[in-house]
Amino acid sequence: MLNRFLFKRAIINFMINIILNFVIQFFALKNYEALRVIEGEQSLVKVFLPLAFLLPFFVTMDSVKHVYKEVEKGKLPFEFIKNFKWLRYAFKVSIFNGIFILLVGITCFFLLLISLGYDLFFEKNGVIIFQVSLAGILAIFFTYQPVFLMKKKFYLYKK
Repeated sequence: MLNRFLFKRAIINFMINIILNFVIQFFALKNYEALRVIEGEQSLVKVFLPLAFLLPFFVTMDSVKHVYKEVEKGKLPFEFIKNFKWLRYAFKVSIFNGIFILLVGITCFFLLLISLGYDLFFEKNGVIIFQVSLAGILAIFFTYQPVFLMKKKFYLYKK
């Protein structure tokens, strides 16, 4: 039952993130052929890094909130430990997920610069396709991850 609920939430988060990321990036990127890694008015760092923190943060918060509400309503056959502070837990995990993905993104950009060179530039459509696909995959991951952490740490257990 929990897996079915999480699957539905993952599909919703996937669709929302794909649509939002596509619309934001399509209208934010003005120059079609000159996206550089760091320099310039439009760079990959300006495209990816803000979303690298915000996507995991909001998807994690949303996932924990919906699971908590469904358990409290009795729609899921689980219980939380006594005095479980879901907002504190969600905020802590959301901050961790956001910072972790942000650091991974920064590391990937530096590795990209080192391996491919500083003068490399990318085409807008390829960047949008990659970024939207990555956002969808991360949305699915961050829907499941905080709930499995709750189960692993015994915050959430079967009735």
